[in-house]
Parts: sequence; C-alpha cells; structure tokens
Amino acid sequence: TEGSKPIWTKELPYATCTFGAGIAVIGGKIVLWAAEPAERDKGLIVGLDEATGNQLYVTPVTDSVTNNPRFFKSNSKYVLAVSWDALRAYDPATGAEAWRVWLLAAAAVARFSTRTAE
Repeated sequence: TEGSKPIWTKELPYATCTFGAGIAVIGGKIVLWAAEPAERDKGLIVGLDEATGNQLYVTPVTDSVTNNPRFFKSNSKYVLAVSWDALRAYDPATGAEAWRVWLLAAAAVARFSTRTAE
C-alpha cells in the first residue's frame, strides 16, 4: 500500500498449501509458495511483478514429499525454501530451481515410506 491505498489487488487461481504458505519479496518480485487448487499437496512457486501484480511464472515444486514450506525467505540472490526433504534455492526472476540440497534423513524416510507402501 501507499499510505492507506492499495497499489494493486489480484485474485490468484491457486490455493494455499495444505499445511502452510510462504511469501518472499526480492528484486521487484513477489514470490509465493502456493498449491494446485485441485491437488493441494502439489506445491507451486508463483512469481508476481511487485509493481503491477502481473504473474510472471509458475514453477511446480517437484520431488517433494509435502507441499509445506518450513522455511521460505529471500537473501540477496535467491528465494530459499525448505520443505520436508530438501533445501531449495529458486531464481526470483524466473522461478527456476537454482540448486537443491537433500536433507538426507528426511529424504531416506520418505523414500522408504514410498517403497513400503507400493
């Protein structure tokens, strides 16, 4: 808002995640951790232009056991997200995943659980 007036408003076609959501502002972008409306367990990274609210990109969060971001913050270069199984860094300009570090204990449990359920 500028003073008490909104700069823009926008209704997005995404849902909040099942267990939480995230928002980060970096480099003129607003980056959201959201979810598919019909499948709220599938996370998405959504980028908006800070000045206009126009949607710039949508990136599915792949290889994740849950859509719940436990940590979602920006540093001077990336938007950092920790879900249950990994720490991921996203480029705020494009939404592309820049790098990922698996959290081994959580990833091992998730893979074991998936295999035993099959």
